[in-house]
Amino acid sequence: MSINENAQARGEDEEDNEDSDIKINPLDYIVYIVGEITMQTAVAATHQMVALDKINCLTNNFQPITMIVNSGGGSVNAAWQICDIMDFISTPVYTSGVGQIASASLMIFMNGEPGHRVITDKTSIMSHLYSWGAAGSHNNLISVNKEFKSTYERMMAHYVNCTGLSKKKIEKELLCEHDTWLTAEEALRFNIADEIIKTKKKILKRKKK
Repeated sequence: MSINENAQARGEDEEDNEDSDIKINPLDYIVYIVGEITMQTAVAATHQMVALDKINCLTNNFQPITMIVNSGGGSVNAAWQICDIMDFISTPVYTSGVGQIASASLMIFMNGEPGHRVITDKTSIMSHLYSWGAAGSHNNLISVNKEFKSTYERMMAHYVNCTGLSKKKIEKELLCEHDTWLTAEEALRFNIADEIIKTKKKILKRKKK
């Protein structure tokens, strides 16, 4: 073996050792989507997911990412960024809904790895149409209306992909003219979630004196 080949082999071995020596706290594999969803929320969440996916690729250890969601909604575009990165990375993202998952945060929650979208029995769930206000000239309002329709079509495609329901069913039950509040059981029935976890603690019986 030549000197160059030896050096190259040593370099590869060192690189392999460096990769295998990467250590990370298991808690780092938990991503929190809590409160109003903003672009700052999206940047922080997607940066963490991409970094963890890179570590998994280097160590050949695809430990799932757990995403805890408790949000009343927020920016749809920020939610799309989070959903896109969830789809882009190789590492599966398991979603857990607690407290409230509504509007844009529901889009994120249902985008979790199929079979691993968990909610608690106390979770409040709400689905509705995207809404916004607009002002300006007649031509600008026409342009805004075009984007509103495009956003609706993207949301509909997302719901169909995540739930497997028909467009007709979604329009009637989930993306209708009013807010649709769901129980955990209803979320399960609509294929928004895959499992309900009971969170009640066991009551310890006191021994009689």
